[in-house]
Amino acid sequence: MYGIISVSDLLGLNYHYVKIDFNGNQLIFERYFLLHQTTLTSIPVNELNHLFFEENKDSVKIFFTYQNQHYQIKENASLNVADIAVFIQTATFAYYGNYIELPIFLNK
Repeated sequence: MYGIISVSDLLGLNYHYVKIDFNGNQLIFERYFLLHQTTLTSIPVNELNHLFFEENKDSVKIFFTYQNQHYQIKENASLNVADIAVFIQTATFAYYGNYIELPIFLNK
């Protein structure tokens, strides 16, 4: 999945165009920069803090914190928040035995 995510930390807010992949128990963000440079960020699902979901009139968002950085992922045409949420739920249960309840609006 490709999309734009916002990442905020002590220095401010940045928007990144990323490719999101799932691998085992990790979310992988591949960030694209100028001149075809990329960086990989691999986030284990058990290290996600302050995980919550929000539904507005026309959008669904997922929020979480990892290593003092706050991530916001907004659903768009090619980025499905429900797929990310189900991956987090499944990987958390399969690898760590913890159950994360998803909001009803993600089950549409």
